Amino acid sequence: MLRLARSAGAAPRVHHTRRPYIACARAWPHVAGLTTRQLTGDPGHIGTTLGRVALGKGQDARAIHTNAFVQDAKETNAALNSSDATLHVPVAKRPRRKWSTSSVKVDLSKKRTERIRALSTTEDVARLHAQLGHSFDDFNLIAAWTQVGSLTAGWRPERIRGLLGPNLAPPPERRGSNQYDPAATAAHAATLTPPGRPSGGGSAVGTLGPSSAHDGSALLAPLARQIYDRLPHMSPRALTNAAHVAMKLSARPLLEATEAPLIALAHTLPPRLLSEALGAFASSRVQAPAFYDRAKSLLLGTDVLSSFNPHELALTCSSFSRSGNLCAQLFAAISHHAAVRVEEFPAKDLAVLTISLGAACPTGPSHKNAPLDWLVQSATVQLEKGAFDPRTSSKLAAAFARSGTMDPSFFDALLGLRRARLEMLDDQALCELILAFSKAGYLHGVPRPPLPGAPVAGEIARSRRTERKGPLQLTDRKGTITAGSRRTSCALASRLSLATQELALARLLSVAQGRVPSLKPDEMAFLAWAFAPSKLSQVPALLEGVQLAVRPRLRELSSQALSMLGWAHAVAYVPSAPLLGEIADVAASRLGEMQPQGIVMLLWASALVGADASKLIGKVEAMPESALNSFLPASLTMMAWTLIVNRTYPPRLLRALVARINTTPAGAFSRYSRMQLYQLQTALELEVPGLELAVRAELLPPHSANVVVESSATHGAISRALSALGIGHTNEHLVPSVAYPVDIALDASRHVLQVNGPMHYLPDSQQPGRKMLFVRRHLERAGWCVVDIPFWEVDTHLQPTDLHGHASKQLKGYLQRLLEEHGALQVAADGAAADGSALLPLKPRAVPSREIANL
Repeated sequence: MLRLARSAGAAPRVHHTRRPYIACARAWPHVAGLTTRQLTGDPGHIGTTLGRVALGKGQDARAIHTNAFVQDAKETNAALNSSDATLHVPVAKRPRRKWSTSSVKVDLSKKRTERIRALSTTEDVARLHAQLGHSFDDFNLIAAWTQVGSLTAGWRPERIRGLLGPNLAPPPERRGSNQYDPAATAAHAATLTPPGRPSGGGSAVGTLGPSSAHDGSALLAPLARQIYDRLPHMSPRALTNAAHVAMKLSARPLLEATEAPLIALAHTLPPRLLSEALGAFASSRVQAPAFYDRAKSLLLGTDVLSSFNPHELALTCSSFSRSGNLCAQLFAAISHHAAVRVEEFPAKDLAVLTISLGAACPTGPSHKNAPLDWLVQSATVQLEKGAFDPRTSSKLAAAFARSGTMDPSFFDALLGLRRARLEMLDDQALCELILAFSKAGYLHGVPRPPLPGAPVAGEIARSRRTERKGPLQLTDRKGTITAGSRRTSCALASRLSLATQELALARLLSVAQGRVPSLKPDEMAFLAWAFAPSKLSQVPALLEGVQLAVRPRLRELSSQALSMLGWAHAVAYVPSAPLLGEIADVAASRLGEMQPQGIVMLLWASALVGADASKLIGKVEAMPESALNSFLPASLTMMAWTLIVNRTYPPRLLRALVARINTTPAGAFSRYSRMQLYQLQTALELEVPGLELAVRAELLPPHSANVVVESSATHGAISRALSALGIGHTNEHLVPSVAYPVDIALDASRHVLQVNGPMHYLPDSQQPGRKMLFVRRHLERAGWCVVDIPFWEVDTHLQPTDLHGHASKQLKGYLQRLLEEHGALQVAADGAAADGSALLPLKPRAVPSREIANL
C-alpha cells in the first residue's frame, strides 16, 4: 500500500492520482482517525501520512466501528473531489458513489451470485453453501436453488430424491394423491426443521461431511431447509423462483409451503410471476385451492388480464386447465383477451392455449360455440406453414376432437403430414393423433359412390365389401353412443378425395403397425379399435400383428381394452374365434370389473365370429338380478338377443331380462332395439314356449312396416335380373309374423332370397354364421322357404354391366337355375289363384345337421 501511495505522490498532476487514496480508504480501516486537513496538501504528504498512521496505530480492522469507517471514507472522497489544482480529476465526468453498509453488502451479494452461477456440479453448490451459507441472502439462496435446478435437468426422480434427502420426498400418505391436506403438509413441514433449533428462525446451514460428498445422499438438504425457513420473508420474485425450482426438483413439501406466502403477496405479483407460480403448482399436480381461488378473484375482479402477454395468457389458461380448477367465466375472459391479439401469438403459445381450452371446454353438440372455435382458423394457418412440430400437431388435433370443434380444413392439413414427421411421434402422441382422426370420422369408411364410365376389374369386389353392416350401436342416457361411430360431418365435408384420404390414412396405419411390438397392451387394443371400421386394406395385417403381440398378455389388458379388442376383431370380421374365446374367458374371470356395455360387446362379438363364450355366459347367468339395473335399455335388448342367437336360454336370466325390459318406457328403445325385441319375442314363442315369457306389446314394432334400408349393388343387380325374368318380388321386405327383414320376397311362392355377403358367414369361411342360421330357422318355421345366394357363387356370374342397370345373360341364367332347383319358378308359372290356393306355403327346408353342429 505504501509503495502504491508513494508512486502516486511522485507523479503529481496525473488524472488517476485519486485512485490509490480511494483504494487505501477501502482497504485500510486504520485511517478512521484522519481528518480532512490531514489529507490536504501535496500527494506525497498524503501518502506519507497514510503510511505513518497505518504503521503507528496497527489496530485490528474488525475492531473499528462501521460508522466511523463510513464517515472517514466520505471525508476522504470529499478531499479527493476538491478543486485543488494538484488533482486534475474531472469530477463531473465520473459519477459519485456513496459508500454505505447496504451498498457493500449488495456488492458482496452480487459477487457471491456470480460465483454461484459459475458452479458446474451440485457438489460445488453444496460445498459453497456449507462454507458461506451463513452469509447468503435471499438472492444468493435463490441463485443456488436455481443453479441446482439447471444442473439436475433430465435427472431421474430417484436420483433427485436422494440428492435432497427423504424429508423432501413426498410423504408416504401423499404419494399418488392430488388432494390438498393442510394438516398433513404442516406435519411434514416440521421434518424440514434442523434438530435442536425451533422452526422459522435463523438460518439453517449444513455441514458437508465426507460421506455426503461421496455418495450425494441428502447433499442439498441444508440448502433446502434454509430456503424453507426464509419463505415467509422472501420477495415475490424470489418466492416464485423458489416454487418454480421446487417443481422442477419434485420437492413437493417445499412447493406446498410456498402457497401461503404466495397468497399473501398475490396482489403484488406481476403477470409473469403470477402465471409462473400457477404453472409450478399445475405441473407438479399439487392442489393449491386457496391460491387458485385468490388468483381467480384477481383475474376476474380486476383488469389485470389486459396486461398479460400471449405467453402469460397461455400459461395461465394451461395451469387452470391441468389443475382441474375449471371456471367457464375465467376461460371466456382469457379467450376474449387472446382473440383480440391472436396475431401476436407464437405457434407454441397458440398450441398451449388451444390444448388447454380444448381440455376445459365442455363437449357435445350443444357446445359448438365454445371459446375454442375462433382458434381453429389460426391453428390451421400455422399448421399449413409448418410452424408446429408433430407432437404439438397431435395434441392440437386431440384438443379439437375432444371439444367437438372439428374443422375439415385443419384435419385435411393434418393428413398432409409426411411419414418422416409421423415417425417422430412417440407412442402416446401417435395414439392421440389416431384418436383425433377416429373422433373426426376419418377412420370410418363409407360406401363409395358409383364410378363414372366403364367399371374397372375390381369394382365387383368393392361392391361386395360395401355390404358389411354398420357398427354396433348402444344408446346411453345422453343419446346414442356408437362403439365405432360412422363418418361425421367433419370427414364428409373434407375437400380431399376419398383416394387421397385413404392414402394418408394408410400411411398413418403403416406407422402404427410398425410400433405394435413396442406398445403397451392397452395401446395395441386401442389401435385395433380405431382402425377396425376404416375398411383399409392393411387392417387385417394390423389385426394379425396385434393378435400375435397381445395374445400372451391378455391378462394385462384393462376391462375396457378387453371389450375394445373383441369388438375390433368382430367389426373388421377377421378370423379371430380362438382369440375372442380367450378374451371372453379373461372377462369371465374379471366380470366384476367389466362395464355393462363391455359385457354386451364381447357377447355380440363372440356370436358374430363363432367364438366359444360359454364361460362368460355362465358368469352372466350367475349375476344377481339387481346387477341388471345398471344396464341401459339398448344393452338389455342386445344381451337378450345375443343369448337367443347363441341358442342359450338360461331361465332365471331370461326372466330377469324380460322383466327389466317390460318395465322400461317404450321411448327408451330405438327402432333397431325394437326390431331385436320382436325377434326375441319370436324366439321365446317358437323355441322356449315353456318359459311363458312375452315382451310387452307396446315395445314391438308394427307388423306391416317395411324396412327402409339402402340395398347393396349386388342386391340391385339381382332384382333387375328377376324383373327381366318376369318374376314378381319385393325388396327389403319385413316378414310380419317374425319381424325379420329379408332381401327379396317372392310372395307368390313364399320364397325368400337372401343375398348373403361375407358377413353372413364365419370370417374367411363358407360356413353360415350364427345369426344367419337363427334367421333361417325362424323363417322356415313361419312357412317360408329360404334360398341363399352366397357371394362366392354370384360373383362368378355377375358382370360389370349388371351393376349399371343391365341384366346379363349369365346372371339371369344362374338365378333361373337356382329358383328351379327350389321349385319357385313352378309356382310362379302356375299363377296365383283368386282364392289363394296357389299361395299355400311350401314344406320348410330342414336345417342340415352340419349347420346345426356349427352352433
